[in-house]
Amino acid sequence: MKVLLAFCDCLAAAGVTWFLNWVALMPFRRAEHAHWTERARLLWPARASARLNLFLLPAILVLAQRLTAPNSAPPWPLAALAAFVGAIGGSYPFDREAFPWVGPREWLHLVLSGWSLCFGAWTPFLAIAVLMPAQIDWRAWVLAGLYLASVVAWVSGGWVWCRQKLRLLAPAPERLQALVASVSARMRAPVRRVWLLQSPASYAAALPYTRELLFSARLLSLHPDEDLAAICGHELGHFTESRLLLGGRLLLSLLFFLPLLFVKPVALGSGAGGVISLGAASWLFGIARQRLSRRLERRADGIAKANEPDPGAYARALARLHESNLVPAVMPRKRTHPDLYDRLLAAGLQPDYARPKKPSVLSAFTFFLCVALGILIAANFIHTPGPVEGPAAIASPTPASAWLWNWPARPGQLLNPGEQRWPGNLPQEVYVWQRAWTKPVRQAVMEHGPSFARVVALAAEVTWQNGKPKLVRVPVDYDALIQTRRPLGLALRVGPYSGSFAPTNFAAVYLANLAHSLISDALAPGAPVSELQIDFDCASSKLQGYRSWMEVIRQAVTPVPLIITALPAWLDEPVFKSLAQTAGGYILQAHSLKRPTSFNAPFTLCDPAAARRAVAKAGEIGVPFRVALPTYGYTIAFDREGRFAGLSAEGPAKIWPAGVRTRDVRADPLELAKLVRDWCSNRPAAMKGIIWYRLPVPGDVLNWRWPTLSAILHARIPRKSVRVESRRVETGLVQISLVNDGELDISARFAVRVRWQGARLIAGDGLGGFNLARADASSARFEAAKPCHLPAGERFAIGWLRLSGDREIQVQFAPPGSP
Repeated sequence: MKVLLAFCDCLAAAGVTWFLNWVALMPFRRAEHAHWTERARLLWPARASARLNLFLLPAILVLAQRLTAPNSAPPWPLAALAAFVGAIGGSYPFDREAFPWVGPREWLHLVLSGWSLCFGAWTPFLAIAVLMPAQIDWRAWVLAGLYLASVVAWVSGGWVWCRQKLRLLAPAPERLQALVASVSARMRAPVRRVWLLQSPASYAAALPYTRELLFSARLLSLHPDEDLAAICGHELGHFTESRLLLGGRLLLSLLFFLPLLFVKPVALGSGAGGVISLGAASWLFGIARQRLSRRLERRADGIAKANEPDPGAYARALARLHESNLVPAVMPRKRTHPDLYDRLLAAGLQPDYARPKKPSVLSAFTFFLCVALGILIAANFIHTPGPVEGPAAIASPTPASAWLWNWPARPGQLLNPGEQRWPGNLPQEVYVWQRAWTKPVRQAVMEHGPSFARVVALAAEVTWQNGKPKLVRVPVDYDALIQTRRPLGLALRVGPYSGSFAPTNFAAVYLANLAHSLISDALAPGAPVSELQIDFDCASSKLQGYRSWMEVIRQAVTPVPLIITALPAWLDEPVFKSLAQTAGGYILQAHSLKRPTSFNAPFTLCDPAAARRAVAKAGEIGVPFRVALPTYGYTIAFDREGRFAGLSAEGPAKIWPAGVRTRDVRADPLELAKLVRDWCSNRPAAMKGIIWYRLPVPGDVLNWRWPTLSAILHARIPRKSVRVESRRVETGLVQISLVNDGELDISARFAVRVRWQGARLIAGDGLGGFNLARADASSARFEAAKPCHLPAGERFAIGWLRLSGDREIQVQFAPPGSP
């Protein structure tokens, strides 16, 4: 089904591309008999749009599918590739109209070769950018050095070698060889090699680093030797550039791309401000590169004019070159080459036509496509797709937009980025803690997992006995996780450790190998692993050793990001920032349970005031972090003297000794909902999201139910609502139930009054801890002996009555203990 949809994407992209290109060419067709400069002016926006549409249409299609049909659409790489192929196929009629002399087989060869070269040239850059570590260290500089080496190899012969292998270059014919040799000897500019280039356009180029010249076959077929000699003079002018100019040309090209290689570590370490700075640096180097190129082109024009065979030959050759290619005499904006009209004037030739108007940058339809793409990007940031109940609140504004929005309000933040505050919703994730992936667990993951920005699953737990590891691997159902169409995080829990933290120690090597194995196991079935979380019960005094572990483990899991969980107490340790930077980020655990002092002492799983203080302190550190908030609870036990006797978490009910009193402590959804809303309005810039511990699963006793967490994901305060209802089971038999149709669990001591008329009560009884407290000829009363817990979204039978006949029953709550 996914493949069929991808095929439909391909056909749709082809059809839309053909239509848009056909419409864009209409002004050009109507100007069939106009001057060539006017035809070139009208053709240019159609050409520019045809190239841009190849990327716009796949992007629009993928984003639209992600927004409207995330669960039925094919994976986005497949959809994008299919749409891209379709767009290329749909552009064939346009190319045939623009270049009617190119046959179908030649067109296919040029398209396949051209895109192979394009993707091949970009692959090293993109691969190295992805492989960059989380912080700038020696590995980052080694990768940058590899990229520089690839660029040097490309300009030192790799470009020519690739085109030879793709059959785009061939040795120049004797006519061209002789002509170049003549001009080269006259200008004293030696040429190493001359190539004939397969291209649909009239084209010539110089490769100054290898001293090679390229001339297209069409240029040779359309232009006389006089033109070729003049054009050759211009290209040979580049061979006279000094080493300083050649070095500057290469250096500016490298500096244009080099900052963008470091986007990943800079984004993790410095946030949006650092990314914007990188973009600004690249833009400035791009401007400098363009200006140098224009200067060198003017220099080559001057050399060509000084060496032209006849006065005006070079200017006439330039004019015919532009006319044969239908390239505008005046471009819409500055480019690496000056405008033809200005080059003719500089060469001493006054054109026989007035200065043409600038062409449009793009056709009107492509402009609207750009607007549509911007709207879809914004919509995808605002709304993360999911099932019908999925929240729109789990998306976060782009870091760049939030940074730009807020920095004018607090100029002092520019000096201390860690104190920046951001508004906007937060990405919210969820943790699956179960060791056994039962049917209810799988069902909950597949049903509710798409509502989150990421699903994190416990993959393994290591405890230490006499320095030796004891491993429990969780049989994670990766198929269920893949169906959520959400990024996957893997969690590795590590128990307290008292041995050596040396990088070469057995423990470090064992954990690194285990981490690598866990990721490999998840990637094998195609799970989209986005990070590995290490949850280590580390003593604060051992954080420096923990940092050594992180360096080893991070090397083992690269390129998958590594994240640690951190306790609020760690934030006060001087070594913590270095540890967090080494890991690449951390999850601040804002939930914990201090040992209670007595049965009646107040205690909570998450103190909102303490959580706010911890988040503010983490924001000052400046390393990206997320906050873990609880959805679960514990049962706390106390002995006869009121002393703490132990606790019980989710799982099989624990049997306590006689005389032990128990009390449940649960995460307060109302307090946490307010906490999340406050952080959405005002939070540190380094705070990147929330992860909920844990995903609600049917059958949970101490965890929230799904309606509670869903309300908070939708940025709502959970609603409280409970009612009592009666249901006729059979003639004369009535069942009384409590129904929690709200979004909050309710714990209370309930009492319910039942009334009827015209019937006699035959029998009745209470259920589930409720007693039939009082009954007479026309009424009955059910009351709980102690407070009962009614989870959100659930129905609970409290009793039944058998009457002598069917009668209308009235039920209502009554004050506990009332008659």
